[in-house]
Amino acid sequence: MTFCYYYGKRCPIGWGKLAALMFKQGSMERFGTSIGVKLAPMTYGLLSMIPLGFCIAAMVQDFEVAQPVVLVLLLAMSAYSGTISRKKSCVNCKMRLICPGCAVKVKPS
Repeated sequence: MTFCYYYGKRCPIGWGKLAALMFKQGSMERFGTSIGVKLAPMTYGLLSMIPLGFCIAAMVQDFEVAQPVVLVLLLAMSAYSGTISRKKSCVNCKMRLICPGCAVKVKPS
């Protein structure tokens, strides 16, 4: 079950429509305590680390000139998505006020 405002909609991160295909909709009030909020950082971490691990293993087994280039590009994409892109997404997200993983510090009114 998913508890996000973006269920079935386009969202800044891109998981709203995907979540609607895979899960039932829940109440937005439970968003901050849902298991998905806890699993999202692990999912993003694995999506970054697994390809990096394969790239390093390939370099150890049989080095080719293109492999370090691919490794640097993967590291750059991971750094960008974990910092700049994440902040831009959080700024535009309607769930930022109740999201424990929000990358943008919200000023109290």
